[in-house]
Amino acid sequence: MTKNKIKITILEYFFLFVYSASLCFYFFGDIFFKWRNFMNKKLLREGPYADFFSQGVLVDNVLTLAGQLGDDKEGNVPDSIQGQMENCYANIEHVLKEFGGSLENIIDETWFVTDVEECMRHVGDIFSSRENIYGCKPEVSQTLVGVSALVDPKYKIEIKCIAYLDKV
Repeated sequence: MTKNKIKITILEYFFLFVYSASLCFYFFGDIFFKWRNFMNKKLLREGPYADFFSQGVLVDNVLTLAGQLGDDKEGNVPDSIQGQMENCYANIEHVLKEFGGSLENIIDETWFVTDVEECMRHVGDIFSSRENIYGCKPEVSQTLVGVSALVDPKYKIEIKCIAYLDKV
């Protein structure tokens, strides 16, 4: 006695998949929409790329900042990595203030630099300046990443941060 084998065509698999997906959506769709609305993102969109991305995204008490570059309010970019780093932090402070935060709220930093050797040659001055900006030794985790280029060749450093805001 042999068992009957059921042959299912690709089209039948497709219809089975669509039917299963629609049942899942029917029974569990409201959970998805509640979760999406629960996330409650607050965005800061400004600058020349405001249509493409946010400078900061706040979800609950966690604020993620887009990488900040080293130009000042007038658009000037210093030649030195230290000068650019100082401007990066001024831009970071601006985004933090928009969400009611300060540098004290930063818990993680990632530095992207186009020349790690240059950064390390000036590391004493750079970190001394960074300490002055923070007003103390920063209590953050930090990663330094060497990259081949940033958005424009004039930039030597970009700093991306994550902050935790006590009160939202």
